Formats: sequence, C-alpha cells, structure tokens
Amino acid sequence: MKTKALKNRLSQFLGTEKGLLAMSAIVALYAFVYQITIGEYIYTDTESYFQAYESLTNGNIDIYRTPTYPLFIGSIRAIIAEPYCYIIILLIQIIIFLFSVHFFYRLTGLIKNTQIAYWLTFIYGVVHIIPTWTTVILTESISISVSVFYIYYTIFAVKTKRPSKIWKSIICLLILIMIRPSFIYLVPMSFFIYIILDWRKKEERKIIYNGLLGSIIIATIFCGYCYQMKKSNGIFSPSAISLVNNYWIDRNNGSFDTNAIKDIELKVYADSIQNSINIPYSEALLIIQNFGCERMNAAINDSRKTIVGNVGDIMERTFKASRDRYKMTTRVIPCMFFEMFTPNMGPYFLILAIFMIYIIFNIYKKKYIPWKSSFLFLFAFGCIIVSIIGGPSDFGRLFMPSYPAVLLLTGILIQMIKDKSFLKNEFEE
Repeated sequence: MKTKALKNRLSQFLGTEKGLLAMSAIVALYAFVYQITIGEYIYTDTESYFQAYESLTNGNIDIYRTPTYPLFIGSIRAIIAEPYCYIIILLIQIIIFLFSVHFFYRLTGLIKNTQIAYWLTFIYGVVHIIPTWTTVILTESISISVSVFYIYYTIFAVKTKRPSKIWKSIICLLILIMIRPSFIYLVPMSFFIYIILDWRKKEERKIIYNGLLGSIIIATIFCGYCYQMKKSNGIFSPSAISLVNNYWIDRNNGSFDTNAIKDIELKVYADSIQNSINIPYSEALLIIQNFGCERMNAAINDSRKTIVGNVGDIMERTFKASRDRYKMTTRVIPCMFFEMFTPNMGPYFLILAIFMIYIIFNIYKKKYIPWKSSFLFLFAFGCIIVSIIGGPSDFGRLFMPSYPAVLLLTGILIQMIKDKSFLKNEFEE
C-alpha cells in the first residue's frame, strides 16, 4: 500500500510544474556530468569568446564577437581558476535554463489546455534538445533562454498592461542582439508589433509608447556599436563574422569570382590560398587578418553574382535547411534515441506556413490581427530567414532560438484543431 501511495504521489508531482522543473534539472545535470567527465564542453568557437574578453578588457572592440557572452564567461574565468571556472559557467547556464522552463510553462498556460501546456513544457525542458545546450560554452544556451524571457515579458506586458514588463523585454532584446547580432531583425519586428496594438485603449498606449521608445534606444545603441566598429575596422557592422559567412557562402556556391576583384593584391592572395587551403572559413580569416575588413568587404561586393544567382542560392539553402533538424549536443545513448525521433525542419516550416495563412485569413475575414500569434510567428520566421540568408551551414544550430516560439505555435495549432475552428484561438484572449 505504501509503495502504491508513493507511486501515486510521485505521479502527481511529475504532473506539476515543479515536477517538470525537477525532470529538467535532472536531464541538464545528467548532461552536465557527462560533459565534464567524458564529453566535450569547450568547442572550436569557445576560445574566440575568451579572446574577445581580452580585447574588451584592453579597451578594444573585438573584430569577431559582440561583448555580452565574452564578458559573461571571461569575467568568471578571470576570478576562478581553470577548470573550475568552466564548471561554474555551465552551472549558471543550467540555472538560467531552469528559469526559462518556468517562464515557458507560464506561456503555455495561455493556450488554456493543461495537457498541451504540460507536454509542450516537457518537450522544451526535459527532451534533450534544449538541456544539452546548457552544457557547452557557446552562445546557444543563453540565447535560447533569453528568447523565452523576451517572448514572455513582451506578451505579458500587453496582457497585464504593465510598462515595467516592456522594459524587461527591452533589456532581454538588447542582450539577445549583443549576443547574436542576427537578432537585429527583432527591432523592426518590435516596431511593427507595437504599432498594431489598439491605440484607442489608454492602457495599451502606455505599452506602445514605452515599447517604441525602448526599440529606438536599442537601435541607437546598436548603431553606435556598429559606428565604433566602422572607426576601428572599416565596416559598419557589429562584427566581421558576417564577412566570414558571406565569403563562405560565396565560395560554396561558386560565386566568389576572384577575376572580378579590383584589389589586385588581395586577388592574388585569394587565388593562392584557395589553391593551397581550400577551406572557406580558414581562407576568410586569413584574408581579413592580412587585408582587413574594409578591403575584404569590397572584394566580396566586387565578386558577387547577380541578384538572380543569389536568390537561386538562397532557395537551394532553404531546401537544405528543411532537411536539417534542431540540434542537440551530447552524444550519449538517450540523446541519440531522442534524436532518431526528432523530425527535420520540414514539419516546422509547414507549421509556420499554416500560421501565415491563419494570420492573413483573420486579417481578411475578421479585420483583426491576432497579435500574440503574429508575434510568435515573426519571431520564429525571422530567425529562420536570417539564418538561411546569412548562415553558410549548420542551420539546425542557427535555428535553435526559434524553437520555443515554434513549440508554442504548435500547441496553439493543436488546440485550434481540437476546437475545430481556424478562427478561434484562446491564446489571443
């Protein structure tokens, strides 16, 4: 009897938010123990973030990395000896992830279906796709968690009519942009989202004004940072990673034509390293190292094909991306088991296509813009589009920040199917 009662209590506990948090913590700690014993938590990119910290502490803008993540991990390594500093970094990432599980669960509650809310949070927090990212020293873990915070604070600011939450979402947005500059698409998206709110309601006007002001402040900070990069390295950009990616993309699709480069010295050098190295990423780093960002940028612009050629390449990469899948990092038996049943991006693309139709349908039929669904759609769609246009490969990893938004859209779609209505959406209430 005691065993049966214990099982019932355990079952009840696991069916609650606290149970989900406990399971998420167990999975993350399991991945953590694996990584620090026989796994790999320091990747090729990791050292570049520590190098960026050294540049920043010397008063210089790093050419390849924006400051948020380097300052986070670099300051910890500066005060705690190796390898303990890495353990602390991973544990902090796990704690931030667990907070994001709580925020994600609250977001799923807006669907008003406890089963859907539970299983969406289970997929987000317990299935290995997200938790394993907490156990490597890369930006993905923080960017995924802060994406959840940003979505939560933006939606609940409008729901509760509290401007303080908007400013929390603005802070999250600034963190995201300064972790991964590709998030800059969120600034114009935010402008659009705030503008489509109901200006006639006094409570919402406060949210609109604060949101627009915050977006302008972020755009100003971002442009100021790019201006400093222009002064230091000759390109109006937050980092030179975009140059590396553009070169990599052009080399892969054969559109980097050295014969079109006007800079003869750079042309000769590019020809020589292409013949000897033939690794686009390494070639780009060497060209930037020897000739600087401004000359590299000019060479890429000289050599690029027509717009038609670029569009064709984007379509090809979209097809490749649709066959990729959301990436996990730990390669142990349970994770490999989950990965076997993880669909490629095709179904997620289909969900986004359905929501595009849903939004257009509501605008046409009801003269109404479903605000929250539009926000989630634009967040996920923007992340995927920016990744395809600007990323040379490894799309599953680049898509990771869109995962929470796509999960929420999936839950909304399931609820609409259960309600047998393409117009009714309780998430919007």
